[in-house]
Amino acid sequence: MDCEVKTNDSKYNTLMTDHALYSLIYILITWFVTLVQSGQVSRMSNQALLGRANYKKGVLVLMAFLIILMGLRPAGVGGDTGAYMGKYRKMMNGLYDPGESVSDWLFSSFQYTCSQMMPVSMFLLLVSFLYVYAVYVACKRFALNNATFLMLCAIGAFSFFSYGVNGIRNGLATSFIVLAIAYIKGNRVEKLWCALFCFIAINIHKSTALPMAAMLFSYFYKKPRFMFYIWGSAVIGSILMGERLSGLFMLIGLDGRMEQYLTLENTEETEEAIANAGFRWDFLLYSAMPIFLGWYCIFKKNLCDLTYHLLLGTYIYANAVWVILIRIPFSNRFAYLSWFLYGIVLAYPLFKFNLWRNQGRKVQLIMMAHVTFTFLMWFYTGL
Repeated sequence: MDCEVKTNDSKYNTLMTDHALYSLIYILITWFVTLVQSGQVSRMSNQALLGRANYKKGVLVLMAFLIILMGLRPAGVGGDTGAYMGKYRKMMNGLYDPGESVSDWLFSSFQYTCSQMMPVSMFLLLVSFLYVYAVYVACKRFALNNATFLMLCAIGAFSFFSYGVNGIRNGLATSFIVLAIAYIKGNRVEKLWCALFCFIAINIHKSTALPMAAMLFSYFYKKPRFMFYIWGSAVIGSILMGERLSGLFMLIGLDGRMEQYLTLENTEETEEAIANAGFRWDFLLYSAMPIFLGWYCIFKKNLCDLTYHLLLGTYIYANAVWVILIRIPFSNRFAYLSWFLYGIVLAYPLFKFNLWRNQGRKVQLIMMAHVTFTFLMWFYTGL
């Protein structure tokens, strides 16, 4: 018995080492590319930064590298990867019926279809490609001239890698939400594409109903001041009566998986989640950075467009729900429903609006602070 325990512990430690190594490779290369690209930004005039196409091949190479890094990872990289691999192999051997997955049926159907045509390594590579490339397509629609800079900031967000290799279904679903935001303000055909992307997202992972609702509310209710009132009220409400508000949200009827996080029926990471539960001032401050920048752009500089309103509104409304639930274990699962937009919401005004003199230098500092935070989080959590 003792030998078995030691063997299992050794295997577990090996898997954790794999994850730490892969995440370290990701953050070191992303940090270096950001250092180089932001250095170029610092030397640009405002006119060059905002008015001409800045197409950076280095970012595209980084995208391709990350797709391969995440797609061809071993089972130990990403907590859920092993489970998805096991399910996939059952499908390949005819031991799993995709019809059993009533919730999030689209991902199971997609997984089953792929299992009849390709090995599991190619499936994970395909998912990684969709996860990354969908965001890049959206960035091109948000800011064509500076799409690669927006993409670099999206990659540099500290939740980007973990949801590419751990919560891969959630990550893939939110990438389609980013696409939906990019298409919602277009013509009738583009709005149909938006509806299709929303349909895909919610049937990959039901939790995307939250950012989807936030996007729609932002589109139809175009009053920027209101979104800041909502977020501020959520912060005050969470401080004063956070537990009661969490219980109220559970009564409303959230997705079953979310209810498990709230009630701790999911036991796999319960002890660690309980240890980290409580009001997370650090994460609240992190979440507030794009909101403070948005307030500055809109009310101090009178700079806003529909795209920025949609991005910022979707982020703020979704983040407000997480703020209410911030004390509960597994609250990071809710945080990602806004954080998947973090890098884009932060970068969009920097590369779209004329905010400061010598803007390139200030943008460089923000870009480096953004990716350095991710680097520090690697030391703290291992991503």
